[in-house]
Amino acid sequence: MQGGWWKTCECLRTALRSVGTLVYESESCSGLFDWAEYLIRSRAGGSLFTQIGGKGCFLNRLSLAFISLSVVGIVIAILLTYEYVTANFTSCNINSFFSCGSVASSPYSKFFGIPMYIFGLIWFPLLFIISSAYSGFARKELNAYVLVPLLLLGDIFTIYLWYEQLVLIGKLCPYCVSLYFVNYILTVLALLSLRE
Repeated sequence: MQGGWWKTCECLRTALRSVGTLVYESESCSGLFDWAEYLIRSRAGGSLFTQIGGKGCFLNRLSLAFISLSVVGIVIAILLTYEYVTANFTSCNINSFFSCGSVASSPYSKFFGIPMYIFGLIWFPLLFIISSAYSGFARKELNAYVLVPLLLLGDIFTIYLWYEQLVLIGKLCPYCVSLYFVNYILTVLALLSLRE
């Protein structure tokens, strides 16, 4: 396990220790959620390529942010799937308007016979794989020419989903809406990478 993934994790661990943020102490190098915490704690500005730790330890901030947010999307998609499969909407039914249960029980919860939650389970892992593969796990820039058209396609699809929930159903699924906004932010990050 000495490839790009291991090197990136080692870079992250060195960075967190060097700035005194010891949130990443796992020896297994498997804590993807710590990437998000590292981004939140780190200051913005400066070059998008940041040298951290020792020689050759470079991470691209936009790539790192994109990969981290893709992981957030995967987690939300898994939570949404669990709610739908178990029909246990206790964590997603906030009130009569924000209600995953109401959306799931409507005839619009499927798209051409495919349950809506399946799309999230495919979409965000796909974005994670593409962004990680092209950026070398955040050691290079994102391939915006691949990601931007893909993300814009997803954004267009969410317009239909907004219409479906707000107009046809009259309810909103909080987990679903969270996934829409994750996709919008990912789109912004990919567009920003075009400027580099």
